[in-house]
Amino acid sequence: MVGKVLLNPISMQRFGHRMAQRKKSTRYKSKMNLIVTRPLLTEGGEDIGLWMDHRIELFRKLREFKIPLAVIDAVESLGWSRSARWVTPSGKKPQSGEKAILRLMPRKKLRMTANDQEEYKEACRKFDAAFEVPGFAGNAGEVLALCLLKELRSLGDGRNSPVRTRGKLARSVIAAAAITLLEDQADDGTFLAELLRELLSVKLPSPEDTRHYQAREAAAQIAAQAPHLGVRAIATAVGVDPGTVSRWRKQPSFVAKAEMFQRILAGRSSVKDPN
Repeated sequence: MVGKVLLNPISMQRFGHRMAQRKKSTRYKSKMNLIVTRPLLTEGGEDIGLWMDHRIELFRKLREFKIPLAVIDAVESLGWSRSARWVTPSGKKPQSGEKAILRLMPRKKLRMTANDQEEYKEACRKFDAAFEVPGFAGNAGEVLALCLLKELRSLGDGRNSPVRTRGKLARSVIAAAAITLLEDQADDGTFLAELLRELLSVKLPSPEDTRHYQAREAAAQIAAQAPHLGVRAIATAVGVDPGTVSRWRKQPSFVAKAEMFQRILAGRSSVKDPN
């Protein structure tokens, strides 16, 4: 089956030791002379592109709730270990139960403008003026875990009616976020993560989910290279029903994906062959 083209730096970091064992991604030309890449997989067969899509969707959902955006951004970009300090609005060390402002250790950008440097210096000043407080979350991952714990407790024992839980973070999303935190932090906790997946009913994508994702990715690549190609031709190329392709083409996310591939292809075509 066909699938993902590129990975962003976050996905490369996230898999760490798994990526060292990955199957090499290759390209091939279809019968229509269109270039489509094979999926990039871990040794266990997990599609990295599908994993990234699920991760992006998870953090999108978290941003809809009252969780500090700086914390979500830090954890999503694998900065869960960034130190957390606290300070009261009056600039003092907070006590247990007292209102406190969170300060995360600033992270330097790879390329910084003069304005970026000034913002970084100001963030460092605020961080240095805050305090490490016993009993308070000490890093971004712990802050997120604490926020999720509060959300979970607000749901009660799980027997509340949908009306009472409306507008609250779903238990399934909390479970997925907890597993993500564990996997990001564990260098060698594969079986522990698998155990908690079973306990929390957080399932990995099924083979059918993976095939569907890879076919959709391939269809987007083909649509990017041949925008006027018919639904039936694309469906035949990726091995799905024409109705499925027709439905995909109406989805904004599919259109955005095809446009992304068009930009990638345009960038490649502008690079001259050194030979």
